[in-house]
Amino acid sequence: MMSGYGTEDSALAAMRGISSPQHKESALRAILGIWTKSDADAAWQYITAMEDDSVLQEAGIEMLLGLNVGADPLRYLAWAEQLDDVFLREKARLAIGDSWMSKDPQGALAVVMTVEPKRLRDYLLSKLCYRDGVDHTTGLAAVATLP
Repeated sequence: MMSGYGTEDSALAAMRGISSPQHKESALRAILGIWTKSDADAAWQYITAMEDDSVLQEAGIEMLLGLNVGADPLRYLAWAEQLDDVFLREKARLAIGDSWMSKDPQGALAVVMTVEPKRLRDYLLSKLCYRDGVDHTTGLAAVATLP
């Protein structure tokens, strides 16, 4: 157990003691839903350090991205880029792209050409063609500038 997380310690310890994987995941979802309102950085650090349960870690990362990406996708992208697992990093990028395009398509379009890695930029551009609420003319102009 990692210390320094305050009142979340007891909730996390209780969650770890649950034997059912489905119930454990539900408990983690509830904990993260509350924790991210007060300290999303600490929640992210806890989940990414959870190396003893890769299935729960992956679910936790997906939960965190689903809860918070719309508020600050570039911040979460920076966090995702620090993930060591290539598969998990790519999954996180796609989750960020989907959430971003769902919650703020115009915001994504406004910065899409500066987003790194290029793989995420290309994914966002591909989504522009299928989203309502997006200025498709601007999106097409952005795509036209690609080499």
